[in-house]
Order: sequence, then C-alpha cells, then structure tokens
Amino acid sequence: MQPSEWAPEFANGMSNHLPMALHALAQMQASEQQISKFSRHYSRRLLAVSVQSAVEVKSWNDAQQLKGKGTAYLPLRDFFLTQLQFSIGKQNLLQFINQLAPGLSCSAFHPLIQLAHAIENQDSLQMANALAYWVMRYQELSWPKNQHTSSDSLSATIENVLLAHSWPQGRLGKASVADDMLQVSLQNNFSQLVFKPQAAALDLAAMEQAIIGLYLATDDFTILHGVTATYAVRVIADFAAKPTLLLESLWQGLVTAYLSKTFSVEQLAETRSKLQDTPVYSVDELRQRACNSLDDHSIKLVAVCLKMYQISANKDYLLAASRKLQNDKSAIQ
Repeated sequence: MQPSEWAPEFANGMSNHLPMALHALAQMQASEQQISKFSRHYSRRLLAVSVQSAVEVKSWNDAQQLKGKGTAYLPLRDFFLTQLQFSIGKQNLLQFINQLAPGLSCSAFHPLIQLAHAIENQDSLQMANALAYWVMRYQELSWPKNQHTSSDSLSATIENVLLAHSWPQGRLGKASVADDMLQVSLQNNFSQLVFKPQAAALDLAAMEQAIIGLYLATDDFTILHGVTATYAVRVIADFAAKPTLLLESLWQGLVTAYLSKTFSVEQLAETRSKLQDTPVYSVDELRQRACNSLDDHSIKLVAVCLKMYQISANKDYLLAASRKLQNDKSAIQ
C-alpha cells in the first residue's frame, strides 16, 4: 500500500509517522533498500484508511464544523486535495494555516510536522492528509487566566515559570504526549503561572536554541517533539498570513510540553553531566546511522538536526542527534 492509503493514526490513537519518516530518509539520501526496509517494518502496525463516511465537505466552512471531532478524515482530505490542486502556492495554504494555527500543538504537534514535511516535499496529497488530520484532532491549549505576560526569552521563561509555584513532578497524563499536555491546565496552580510572551520575545532563532538546549538537558520524548515542531514552524511560517500567531502558538505548546513533564534540578543536572561522555558523530556518520534505523523518531529527529546544523552551525544539534542514535538499538551498525 502507498503511504496515503494508511490511516493517520494507529488503533491506539498514536500518530502515523510513515510519510514523515520516508521523507526524512529521502532527505538524508537513504538507499531504496533502506527506505523499503523501513516502510515494510513500520507498515505492519498501520490501519487502512476508512472509506466509509456519510459526511460531505464541500467548503472551508464545512471543514471548520468538523474541528476536533476526530471524524471524516477522508472527506476532509478530499476537500483539501481539491483546493490544493487548484493552487499549491501560498494563497490556499495561507487561509488554512491561519485558521488552524491556534491548535498547532494538537496530537503532540504531529499534523503540524507532517504538513512541514509535505511542503518541503512539494507533495499536495500529503499536504491534504496533514491538513485533514489537523482539523480532525484540532485542540487549543489554555493560557493561564491572568493579565501578566513574560518579557523573557523562551529559555528564561521555562527556567523561571515554576520558581514560585509548586508543581507535580513527572508526566501528568497516562496515555500519550497529547494527553500529558492537556492535563497541564487542570493543575491547581496553573492560573497563577506567567508564560504568555510579549511580542518582542517571539524570535524563532531564540526559540530554536531554547528547545534544543532543553532537549539536551532532559533527553525527554515529549521535548523531542518540540524540537521537530519548532523546525516545522520554520518551514510553515512562509505560508502563514500571521507568522506571529504561529510563533505564539508554538511558544504556548513548548512551555506546555515542558510543564507536562517537569524535571527536578537534580534530574537536569544529571542528564547534562552525561553529555560530556557522549561521542559526537560526524554529519556523514549521523546520516548513515539514521538511514539504517528502524526508529521513526530517530530518523525524523536526526533529519531535523542535520538541517538545523546546516542553518545555524550550532553543534548542539549534532550532539542531540548523536545521543539519540547511541540510544537507538535499531541503528547500531
């Protein structure tokens, strides 16, 4: 089966990463054999997309009525595909991304990330898949109900947000990254927190530096999604009518991701201390090992880290990718 014939989620509700991972492998110049091997391995767990739906989606207004309802994936996909076939350029994507931006972090950022892969690959069908999934799982996060804003950078905001407040340690939910994040606003002290940014703080480069630093300090699965999501916003920002809205929603998602898996000072110090013993692979070795991996998260993270290293020359990306692959048993040569 082709990637477009699989449902956007597994039976347990987790997101299907196949099209994203295949694109990442192609970007890293994986061989046909490596791509085929990964595809066969990953596809065993997927479900065929359901073609049964009584819902019709003929307009953007119809699509908006389905936001967050978890249904009508195929009619939504067909609608978006029709729209994108008229024009794959900015104008149609502008309309959709602007409307969906406040729900950017839904399903652990996966619709956002999938759309970025599709844009890079200039694949209108995968764009339609991603937009349909985004509508299906649309969910806005909450801001604390106070009038305060943070003038700090994202890094300083994350560092300081809990200084005066007690907060549970460890993950807040039980089922998934998305569930963990939705539990944040239900905590007793949430309304007292201050993390809504002032416009001047919404600098993408600074946010990228903050999230890769946080990932290195935590080695956490949830924060990993923040790294790939932040790169996705870099790709999508050119197609957003209001890039500031994207950045603000990304900021909200990243802080919420941190609050959903908070860490003690001792945990952060211990994780950082281990970094000095982490060998850093060369770009070529990272690419080679990632292309031999059967772990979709390793593949996607390494692809992003290689692109961000090329853009920023920040060696933290090489360190993060190296640590991920050293912990990935499927990537051992």
